[in-house]
Amino acid sequence: MSFELGTTVRLKIVSKDFSGELTDVDEPPKISVWDASKAKRVDSQSSVKEQTGTYHFDLTLDESWGIGVWLYEVRASIAGKPLVARGSLRVVKTE
Repeated sequence: MSFELGTTVRLKIVSKDFSGELTDVDEPPKISVWDASKAKRVDSQSSVKEQTGTYHFDLTLDESWGIGVWLYEVRASIAGKPLVARGSLRVVKTE
């Protein structure tokens, strides 16, 4: 999926236990984001809790960061055990 420069994207984070039930992490997940040139633009920012096991982070796609594939990483822990998830999004500019 592609997202337009200058817009805001809501990254949703869902945490479930082994039985598939929503569960809270020890503290709100931290988000880091790298732009298309691999420059870290967001460094370990906290997400916002919506409800049990559900969090979000609003990422504004700053026009000065450029177009291309941006990478993000989510870090959290449950009972002290680390959790890491990674993903990407394509950032475009339409005229």
